[in-house]
Amino acid sequence: METFGQTLRKIRKARGRSLAVVAGLAGISPSYLSRLESGDRSLDRRWLIVALAHALDVAPSEITGSALAIPRDPGDDLALNEVRLALLAVSLDEPRGEVRPVTRMSSACWRHRTTPKAPL
Repeated sequence: METFGQTLRKIRKARGRSLAVVAGLAGISPSYLSRLESGDRSLDRRWLIVALAHALDVAPSEITGSALAIPRDPGDDLALNEVRLALLAVSLDEPRGEVRPVTRMSSACWRHRTTPKAPL
């Protein structure tokens, strides 16, 4: 079975694009793209898969082999980021930052989802 990195390299070469070009379009360094293709780094971030797909002019599913869940609202990822930051703020034996109760975090996420968005 082909890995994500192998698929990525195959698509990049079929498109005739260099590491530097694809990496630049995706907003990463050529060395990082090379490590993704070789399997030294995992391709596990949705934003990166989407950026690479745009750089290669393919659907993200062509890289991953399956459809990616697209958030309904760009703010959905921001709400998840709040949770991610809270989890990173506390580590074993080394609390950093503010420890937030779950109820406070969920109410912040709810407020974010229900706040009217300005028209584009």
